[in-house]
Amino acid sequence: MKKQQSARPYRSPKGVVTNKPIYVRLMPDELEKMQNISSQEVRSISAQARLFIVEGISNYLDEAEHQ
Repeated sequence: MKKQQSARPYRSPKGVVTNKPIYVRLMPDELEKMQNISSQEVRSISAQARLFIVEGISNYLDEAEHQ
């Protein structure tokens, strides 16, 4: 009898494009802030960066509508 392989756990939400990563370079102080925040939030740096990007896009679009 074959053992059924468990699906690989993904850390990204379903539907996230995983084959087109966005690379970001940060200044040392910015990286330190990101590391501290992601540690406090118990997230990876990448997951925290994604949240900031998604929130930033939403804020940008909200401000653009009101101009």
